[in-house]
Amino acid sequence: MTKTLLKNILLFTLAASPLALQAAEQPVIISPATPAISEQQVPGYYRLNVGDFQVTALYDGYVNLPASVFKGASSKTISDLLRQHFVDDKNGIQTAVNAYLVNNGKQLILVDSGAAKCFGDRANIGSIQDNLAAAGYKPEQVDAVLLTHLHPDHACGISAVKGQKSFPNATIYVDKAEADFWLNPANLQKYPPGKARSI
Repeated sequence: MTKTLLKNILLFTLAASPLALQAAEQPVIISPATPAISEQQVPGYYRLNVGDFQVTALYDGYVNLPASVFKGASSKTISDLLRQHFVDDKNGIQTAVNAYLVNNGKQLILVDSGAAKCFGDRANIGSIQDNLAAAGYKPEQVDAVLLTHLHPDHACGISAVKGQKSFPNATIYVDKAEADFWLNPANLQKYPPGKARSI
């Protein structure tokens, strides 16, 4: 008996089995109890050991950025690259916002604090607190917050509720040049209404 004949007999036997016939006879029915497709991201965090430190990336959500933020290439080149990578930029390019919790064995240091409500009451951004909890930490355990710069998606999370500290036991650190620029009321006058945010 040849291998081909043996293979065909085996396939025919499997196809004619009661299990295969039963599956073929019954249509696929979607239960009315099947939940709708969820639009929400599961709480997101990712841990990575770096030497003796553990870094936990905390997902805050996403913002849509215009393709014009890319520099050093023509708009056609940028458009072609986006299309080649199946990126639909009609409504902007979806870009993740993250903060990073560093555990050095002695302290918990949060690098950036997320957007909180600085972009309004939108479901797509402002989930640092939820993901900090999902990762097993409490805000009061954070010892320091290092703000890389004072754009809203990095800094608004230090006070998610106006006038209250989001991380009550943390010391906040920011570069002096950043603080001097963004916390100077005179600089806020240089931007159109709605573009400048006080943090």
